[in-house]
Amino acid sequence: MMYETTLIWQQIAKTWEEYFSPPSRPSKDEVLQYNKWLKGIKGKNLKGLVLGATPELRDALFENGFESYLIDINMGMIMAMGGLLKNPNPQEVIVKSNWLNNPLQDKYFDVILGDAVMPNVLWEKREEFLKEIKRMLKPKGYFLNRAFYVPEKKPYKKIEELLESFANKKASNKTALEMVFEIQIFTHTNKDYQGSNEKVYEVVEKLRGKDGFNYKSKELNKTLDIVWNYWLTTARKKVWLYNYQKQEEAEYKKYFKIIKRFNATDHPYGKLTSMYLMQRK
Repeated sequence: MMYETTLIWQQIAKTWEEYFSPPSRPSKDEVLQYNKWLKGIKGKNLKGLVLGATPELRDALFENGFESYLIDINMGMIMAMGGLLKNPNPQEVIVKSNWLNNPLQDKYFDVILGDAVMPNVLWEKREEFLKEIKRMLKPKGYFLNRAFYVPEKKPYKKIEELLESFANKKASNKTALEMVFEIQIFTHTNKDYQGSNEKVYEVVEKLRGKDGFNYKSKELNKTLDIVWNYWLTTARKKVWLYNYQKQEEAEYKKYFKIIKRFNATDHPYGKLTSMYLMQRK
């Protein structure tokens, strides 16, 4: 199983630049904001922890002089994402452990960074997760996080409206990723909060004929082909849990003071990927 998982993440790493664009990874504006906030944290021998293996966050810690740690249970992902670092840090400490049950010390880190981490936590474990972040932070430590929301009012009421919108867009890997996200929003409900690629598959499978996709718009057909052949093969089983902004901010405020909020303007989903500079209460 470990070998298979590693292979999947190696495949993702090889196609990272080609297929992965915002909002699935931090945009240039969002990376700049992480760096700006990190530069504002003062002190000696600063320690920072990345939840997961996002290359941009690991680079940001290293470039800003932090003693760098990362924690994740998936070594395959850690190994693969390590190959995407601009500035590999030979002193980086890798902790193979679950975010919710780990050996890291209380009140140890000056900053903890997350990028779309909440959607990867089981719904019933979200409060426990935030408590764990607070536990690991120093009394005045910071939690820097990029959220991933769905809008309370869906942009499309029918799948035909969504398809019509994409029929007028030039097909590309970026456009295909946006379609995946839009279908996740379209199929999202507050019964399960899932943004599931399995749900995307169920929608797209119904649109596909025996000979593939045959809409009048060639660009739409090309986009659907990319969705079908890449996203619904490489990551078909992936499930995220998306909250609404007001609800998630209320969860944050139980354990952290929200100091600043930032929304990128260099990609169309900046309002749904709000970034937060928070301080431990």
